[in-house]
Amino acid sequence: MAVLDVFEELRRRTVPLAGSLELTHRCDLRCAHCYQYPPRRREREMDGPQVIRLLGELKEAGTLFLNLTGGEPLLREDLPVILKEAAGMNFAISLQTNAFSLDERWAERLAETPGLRVDISLHAASESAHDAFCGVSGSFRSALRALEMLGERGVPCTAKTVVTRLNLGELQDIVRLAEERGAGTVFSPIIFPRNDGGRSPLRFRLNRSELKRFADFQAAHLRRLLGISEGGLPRDEGSVLTAPSGCGVDPSVARGEALRGCGAGRSAFCVNPYGDVYPCVAWPVVVGNVLKDGFERVWKESPLLEELRAEEFNLPEECVSCRYLERCPICRALSYLEEGDAGSVSRERCRQTKIWMRGQGHGIA
Repeated sequence: MAVLDVFEELRRRTVPLAGSLELTHRCDLRCAHCYQYPPRRREREMDGPQVIRLLGELKEAGTLFLNLTGGEPLLREDLPVILKEAAGMNFAISLQTNAFSLDERWAERLAETPGLRVDISLHAASESAHDAFCGVSGSFRSALRALEMLGERGVPCTAKTVVTRLNLGELQDIVRLAEERGAGTVFSPIIFPRNDGGRSPLRFRLNRSELKRFADFQAAHLRRLLGISEGGLPRDEGSVLTAPSGCGVDPSVARGEALRGCGAGRSAFCVNPYGDVYPCVAWPVVVGNVLKDGFERVWKESPLLEELRAEEFNLPEECVSCRYLERCPICRALSYLEEGDAGSVSRERCRQTKIWMRGQGHGIA
């Protein structure tokens, strides 16, 4: 059986393959587009032993991919212990960080963690623009220095950029800055509403002409990475360019139900700093709490999760009849945050898919 077939079978069995752990909602930056809104700051975060116990539960449940995020996870003083335990359980670990506090000591600690990839936020190609957007002086230099320190130690790194109206013209320079330091790049034009429903981040979304510019840039960038000298991309490379990161299914290879179901609550999940379980990191609906019931019981017995899974492939007629259904990486988190209903049409998801498909010469509805 091919590897992709194995993953699809595990997904069919609702194995929680990919999990995000929000280790804290504290952060040392104030990024203008951030979706994270922590209204529960007085609550106590899970302590180290609780997190480590949860890691054991996830391992037992079949989780393979572990995404450590926040807030800013480097603000957890016990992060080295958590990383050591996670590595010992053979998770494939990614760490999402703004790197503002990533110094030589942190670089050494991260370099000692096998199976770790570090994703560093880089939201502009100039110091003034980056620091203004992130709200803290020195954030740009910290990000570049972190890429250098980790690159020198052989730690796989990716510069991650949310594409906004402010940085659209700087993407090629961001690629250059990352590659000079041995890092890859990931760009996403998906901007979520805040997880309390606030819509202030949406003012940074690209308009139609800007999305077309981004699609042209991303197509050329991907052609270069794939070694394709000219012409369009293979059809299998299409939807990956506008897919939100961290989803449970890779939309570049998925088809049919594997694509129409985004994986949230079936093969992907998130646990916040207080033990609450979400269907995914961008979908802040509490389906249970690991401190109260344990992860396995929440995953297998949550009535709300059962309901979400039962409705996963019940798409609106507008989606069912769309010529691009098989090419659209549906995001139920976006639908929920935009429309209040995970089963509704995400206008932003729809808009981006159609603009991408038109740009690749497949026509448009």
